[in-house]
Amino acid sequence: MIGPGLLNEMHPRLRIIAVLGLILTLVLIIKLFIIQVVDYPKYSEYSANNRIRIIRTMPLRGNIYDRNGRLLADNRPSYNVCLVEEDIKDKDKTMYFLEQALGLDKDYVRKKLKEYRWRPYTPVVIKRDIPEKEVAQIEENRLDLPGVIVERIPARNYVYNNAGSSIIGYVGRISRDDYERNKEKGYSADDMTGITGLEKEYERYLRGEKGGMQVQVDSRGYRDKILKSHPSSRGYDIYTSIDIDLQKDVENIMSGVKGAAIVLDSRNGEVLALSSKPDFNPNVFSGFVEQEEIDLIIKSKDLPLLNRAIGGMYPPGSIFKVVIALASLDRPDFSSNTKHHCSGSFSFGDRVFNCWEKRGHGYVNLTDAIKYSCNIYFYNEGLNCGADRIIETAENYGYGQKTGIDIYGEASPELPRPEWKKEKFGQSWYRGDTVNLSIGQGYILTTPLQSAVFLSAVANGGKVYRPRVALSVVRHNTGDKIKEFLPFEKSALPISEKKHKMIKDSMWRVVNETHGTGTAAAVPGFDVCGKTGTAQAGSGTHAWFGGFAPRDNPELVVVVLIEGGESGGRSAAPLAGRIFKSYYERYKKKIM
Repeated sequence: MIGPGLLNEMHPRLRIIAVLGLILTLVLIIKLFIIQVVDYPKYSEYSANNRIRIIRTMPLRGNIYDRNGRLLADNRPSYNVCLVEEDIKDKDKTMYFLEQALGLDKDYVRKKLKEYRWRPYTPVVIKRDIPEKEVAQIEENRLDLPGVIVERIPARNYVYNNAGSSIIGYVGRISRDDYERNKEKGYSADDMTGITGLEKEYERYLRGEKGGMQVQVDSRGYRDKILKSHPSSRGYDIYTSIDIDLQKDVENIMSGVKGAAIVLDSRNGEVLALSSKPDFNPNVFSGFVEQEEIDLIIKSKDLPLLNRAIGGMYPPGSIFKVVIALASLDRPDFSSNTKHHCSGSFSFGDRVFNCWEKRGHGYVNLTDAIKYSCNIYFYNEGLNCGADRIIETAENYGYGQKTGIDIYGEASPELPRPEWKKEKFGQSWYRGDTVNLSIGQGYILTTPLQSAVFLSAVANGGKVYRPRVALSVVRHNTGDKIKEFLPFEKSALPISEKKHKMIKDSMWRVVNETHGTGTAAAVPGFDVCGKTGTAQAGSGTHAWFGGFAPRDNPELVVVVLIEGGESGGRSAAPLAGRIFKSYYERYKKKIM
């Protein structure tokens, strides 16, 4: 003990240090007294196991609606099992329970916990969307399972299951790459996010904002009381151009085939229906299912997750002959009455190119050539136009580039050019390549959607619209529009009325006159115009039909692609006809 006498005998500097030491000691004693005696009830309540926790509250994802306000996707209650490792008293006992009650592998659980060891007292999701019987088992044993928590969160619900899956997409756990790119926006490593379709494209609107709570927990990790809270904010709703009744019709018509179908409004680019087959049920990715069921979809050789309508690339076949017709009509030396003789084959250099009609079509003009889909006519006209004119015309109508549709996952094919071939294969472009290109074969690849955009421009007189699905983004509670998506005209082509009428009349003959290749697509009273196509692909063929209706004031474009189809007229045209008929009976027949 330092007494007054000793202080007097000390050096002045040492005396100051000693006094400061006494003061600090007294302050520490007083502080400890306050903590241990005065505030003991409060701090003893908080002390055990780091009892103040931050718990996130997940927002409701925005709803998705069709054009008539019918619900396509919303949310449902879901329960996740989480572990707080620091709260677990008996790991062996807990692991045994999780294995027996929830079917969870011990090594999997340990691996999940290890991933979050750098964030102590963080609830780690070890199983999502558990059924109610498992929730009940956990609740019955909660006193014996400190550290095991059931978290109630919203899960995605797709009202019509498979119908519209190629448009809406699905949500799933965020990938590592997406997390790294978006963690600054508030994403966590185990968040659910849009993976494909509209869910991915409009994630920023649909996701909402997380909330949080500061809670006090008991010694078993269960919530005692809420100290502070910040509510989550639900996402915005999306209203789309899809008509779910028409969409379901298209899905049924396309069932059992491998391919795609697209229904566009040629007047503004709105997508009324879009189907890719085989499809999948997006609820599988947000609901309680066995991993084996998910693996069946992911690993299927039929590739149900490939959106063939926007992501599948195919030679367009004879649909591309309409491009050659447009390119020819732009030539000053071309006459629509000019005829070429079709004997069934066409010799060029040391090669022979055949017509699909081995007996030949005889002398045909442009209108007949479109009606009969005569290869020989278009071989001749393709050579007369030349590769550059053909490619320029195709580009003007949207081929060789993304359409810009607002569904995530669109492919980006290129038109084959002489310089492209040189760069890719180290070979020059030959006139034989132009012959192949003239009937939509050779190096050209396109998506069904690109052909739909092209035919839409043909139908409306030259306006190339960006296809779109979303019409507006809306605040859920008030209905206020946050954003509206208006028709976007990418380009307008100078198609004369005479040329426009000639192409429409020729395509009308394809469907409505005897010996036309697309008569199976005819719908009495609707004046369907169309073009069939049968494209060689490896050792097989793909069947196409693309068309619009009605002839005089076109409003609807339908494109059907069947992988492995026998021919456009036999495989694709009948399905397209049924789609036209569905639209006609739903929208046109009622008002006529």
